[in-house]
Amino acid sequence: MEVLVFNVSHWIGYHIANRLLQEGYKVKGIEGEAFNNHLIDFFLRNSNFELITSRAEITIPLAICVGEIPERVECNYDQLIQINGKNPHSTDTIAIHIPYLFGEWMPMTKEACYIEGNRVSFSSQEFLEEGVYIKDFLELLLKLLESPPAGQVFFVRSARNQSLKGKKLEKTFLLDENIAIEKNLIQVKEHFHKFQTLYPIVEDRL
Repeated sequence: MEVLVFNVSHWIGYHIANRLLQEGYKVKGIEGEAFNNHLIDFFLRNSNFELITSRAEITIPLAICVGEIPERVECNYDQLIQINGKNPHSTDTIAIHIPYLFGEWMPMTKEACYIEGNRVSFSSQEFLEEGVYIKDFLELLLKLLESPPAGQVFFVRSARNQSLKGKKLEKTFLLDENIAIEKNLIQVKEHFHKFQTLYPIVEDRL
């Protein structure tokens, strides 16, 4: 199956494309954030990946977009999954909101990450209760690709949040983690320490 990933140079888009390629999908990628363009280099030798660099009209069964769709692209698709977009692109879009997603290559420092420009401390209650590791989210995304849900807007929350226990939550996926958040966070920090010069520069590091 062929999938188009908008904003493939976004750190989330990179992880999505990487996992799809691992699963045997053919991936077309469209760049987004310029400061993360080096992430695309990881895909260029993969014969199942194609980088779309010029204005193009594309017809494809499935598209996944992180944030907003670039204006320079005209795309015809049967299904669009939009992740953390401000507004659903169309009435047939499956919009997924996952506010505290974290993982390798995200804008961060040793003590905090930046989500939509807002600094979120790794030691804060909101992060420890709601933080979702990117690889855990990708497991859910793969299931959604196999069986798209009925509906338009969904939220992904951590099952670790005790305040959600016993509540009936509509259009919400409670995500269980395979590994404790503390261990995933250690792994992400080690990756940041090793490749810090390739991470997006944020104010705390200036």
